[in-house]
Amino acid sequence: MAKLGVVTIGQSPRDDVVPDLAALLPPGARIVEAGALDPLSGAEIAALAPSGDPGDEELASRLRDGTEVALSHRRLLPHLHAALERVRDAGAERALLLCTGSFPELRAPLPTLTAEQLLTGTVQALAAGRTLLVVCPLPSQRAALARRWSTAAARVEVAAASPYGALEDFAAVAAELRGRLSPGEDAIGLLDCVGYDLAHRQVLADALGLPVLVPRLAMGHLLAQVV
Repeated sequence: MAKLGVVTIGQSPRDDVVPDLAALLPPGARIVEAGALDPLSGAEIAALAPSGDPGDEELASRLRDGTEVALSHRRLLPHLHAALERVRDAGAERALLLCTGSFPELRAPLPTLTAEQLLTGTVQALAAGRTLLVVCPLPSQRAALARRWSTAAARVEVAAASPYGALEDFAAVAAELRGRLSPGEDAIGLLDCVGYDLAHRQVLADALGLPVLVPRLAMGHLLAQVV
């Protein structure tokens, strides 16, 4: 069976994500991991902090010790390309990028699926004509995500809560998001980061009383068809 390269924009292994993906893949599926930040020192990672420049998207990921890190999209790109080269050199025949951000300028050295590609069609199909309630990691991402998903849903509301923080803090944001719904409004929830897990989905689903899309599950089900 083909080997799948799983690449995070943070550090590998992503033992908080990959087991959920692997459980949905066919028996015998082989995974090799790499992270864009794997070979970097603390100082080198700090140098990838968001620039604050207009148009330079701020990204969130996780270090190996569980620490959350904010990254500049532009500064990250060469390190992401290098991580894709490492999984290719380790024998991967295709790769999955564990980030729901958009990377149109990335020239991958092997066939690469992104979480953003896999998620977009699913959201467009399920959110059409409905309100989409989005949770993202960083407050700075809210405006861009509201614009991004505005073509997929009748109305979009975005709130920020880290997937790497306390679940109680996430629950408070979920409750606040519930307050933006009108009684009986047709809506669906979206956790717009691979870092959100099944516990986050349950908290948000309970708060909203609605179905919630979680990227790692959507990716796993789709990947199972091609690996």
